[in-house]
Amino acid sequence: MDRSPGATPDLDTLSTGLGAAVAESGVLAGELSVIARQPNIYTSTFPSEIITCRVGNGATIRMLCKYSAVAGNESYGIRGGVEYEADVYRHLLQSLDLSCPTLYGIYRESANKRTGLVMEYLADSVRIIHSSDPGTVFEAAAWIGRFHALCSPRAGSPALSFLNSYDAEYYMGWARRTLKMAEQSGLAPRWLETVCSRFDEVIEVLCEAPSTIIHGEYYPKNILRIHSR
Repeated sequence: MDRSPGATPDLDTLSTGLGAAVAESGVLAGELSVIARQPNIYTSTFPSEIITCRVGNGATIRMLCKYSAVAGNESYGIRGGVEYEADVYRHLLQSLDLSCPTLYGIYRESANKRTGLVMEYLADSVRIIHSSDPGTVFEAAAWIGRFHALCSPRAGSPALSFLNSYDAEYYMGWARRTLKMAEQSGLAPRWLETVCSRFDEVIEVLCEAPSTIIHGEYYPKNILRIHSR
């Protein structure tokens, strides 16, 4: 977990932000108080933590809060950041007939413009990369197939115009950067220039396929199998 100064908010700031987030979303009723917080051992690109809260009816819930990081994590358009991910949850995922964590709200700080994605913490789950059941791979394939099928009719929706578009220029950018970085390292094989220069001749074949909405990081380490659902 990122432990640099300011990577996660202090308790008072967090409590205020979470309260405002859940009040705005209306998912949880009543006041909310933070009773525990712990680092998320699976933190990667963005700082995140697991927060235990007590809500107005006395129930205890656990949340995962992922915070925006410093600028520079966009990775040439493949990542949109926490604010972008929040929009995906609000405007797309929550409306689909698919299993996904509940979005509790969007955490914001006016002082430093930090944003947090506050969602259900899936404690009773396992990453499929660690699962001993080979059937989890087929379940994951079925989920993403259904996701593509459900999203295909919505690919051109104005409400989803904020989504990144992977067009010919986007793909060509990766070919150009691959060649440039290989040349700068002094390790570029002779065939690489030919491959990258010919890529623009065939990229239209890829772009002729019907458009749909995809999950940009659907890797085994990012996929959870939930035991209780």
